[in-house]
Amino acid sequence: MKAAAPYRLYETAPSGNCWKVRLCLAELGLPHERVTLDLTDRERLAGLSRHRRVPVLIAADGRPIVESAAILVYLARGSSLLPETPSLQAEILSWLFWEQADLSKPLALPRFFRRMGWEQARAAEIAALRQEGARHLSFLENWLAGRPYLTGAEYTLADLACHVYVHLAPEGGQDLSAYPAVGAWLDRIRARPAWQPL
Repeated sequence: MKAAAPYRLYETAPSGNCWKVRLCLAELGLPHERVTLDLTDRERLAGLSRHRRVPVLIAADGRPIVESAAILVYLARGSSLLPETPSLQAEILSWLFWEQADLSKPLALPRFFRRMGWEQARAAEIAALRQEGARHLSFLENWLAGRPYLTGAEYTLADLACHVYVHLAPEGGQDLSAYPAVGAWLDRIRARPAWQPL
């Protein structure tokens, strides 16, 4: 008889935040069960997520963990994705906070609006978001020009989390061709053995 997977992940297929968690699970080789929900199926999350949104990870002890950054930190503790050096951990966490507070919104929302068929109705908002996205991509371009990964020579949770919506940004109409260092960074990440497409 097959043993139950220690983790259960509630997700929606197109979500970048859910993809981050899947990439982390794959990178760490952690067995898990995926429960894919429809975008509108929020009632199934009522007892799992206080915000009724994905991703939700059910830990081995049965506790639900919500918010992608919190899930990533929970999974990565004690691994090379989140080294034990306190100052490096703090730096990695600062990238996760920045990704959620600043980077993901201007890259993710145009993609979401396109997927929902709202591109014409939200054209002005999308244009403003793309400008904001370009500003953050320029920052990343300058930052990555002299280093292979966000915190230096090694791939960490910072890269895993921050690359997702950058990788998906062209689906929202964001042009990445002006950012060669960002493109090379994405190529390095996509070349990792555990990386898998959305």
